Amino acid sequence: MSILSKLKMQDQLPLSSLTKIQVGSGAVFATFTIVHLLNTISRTMGHLIYDEFQEWLRGIYQYPVIEITLASSLLIHISASMIKTQRKYGNIRLWLNSFTPSIRSLHRITGWILTAMIMNHIGNTRGFSLSPANVIFRPSSSYIGFSVKWWPYLFYPYYIILGTAGMIHTAIGLLYLPHLNDKPTSLPPLITTYATTKGRTKTRINMMGYGLMAGVLVVGVSVFSFGGVGLGDVALAKDDAVYARHFEHILPRVFLPWR
Repeated sequence: MSILSKLKMQDQLPLSSLTKIQVGSGAVFATFTIVHLLNTISRTMGHLIYDEFQEWLRGIYQYPVIEITLASSLLIHISASMIKTQRKYGNIRLWLNSFTPSIRSLHRITGWILTAMIMNHIGNTRGFSLSPANVIFRPSSSYIGFSVKWWPYLFYPYYIILGTAGMIHTAIGLLYLPHLNDKPTSLPPLITTYATTKGRTKTRINMMGYGLMAGVLVVGVSVFSFGGVGLGDVALAKDDAVYARHFEHILPRVFLPWR
């Protein structure tokens, strides 16, 4: 090993320190994720409650200091996660070769899904309020309702995957907090395999597993409520013409089903 490689290794943070940075920054951003998920769930009680809740939350998390803190924590969290993965596995192929189904693997996979989706999501929501389009409209329940109305096969799966991944990743991530000093960091299993008195092997889903499944169901019901399916109601379509003009400026005609 060359002297340069030795110096590089000495300058690297220990994995335990990276884990604490990762969990700490994730916990900060989780404050936003939790209220955002609660806002989504509130849609089952009607579009007016959702919109009022969202406007109240915007007054808090769009306050400059808070918004910068949340954005910084997100970037730090993603960076620490990517550095850890690269240092532990080198590349995704090595991770796939050593893959075993576990709560830790579920946390990592949902993190990758969120990393791939979150910048697009921020651009399609916060980006509008930072642009001149904010003079025309602010993304609301009716905006999401418009998207699932005209592109249901794209946006229902999109919102369900985004919401489900966010809920699972946040829930598991918060479980890391009391286990930070464990070596290695331990987490409760989702599934337990045990032997019966007759010598047979059975598999049992633990409370954590049932909790995550319940969360997935709640997110799914909440997303469908934006389109008036199941719980909730249909948001007023008074802004549909504005949304249509917006998409007509950014998408080719072939992708506009109302044209």
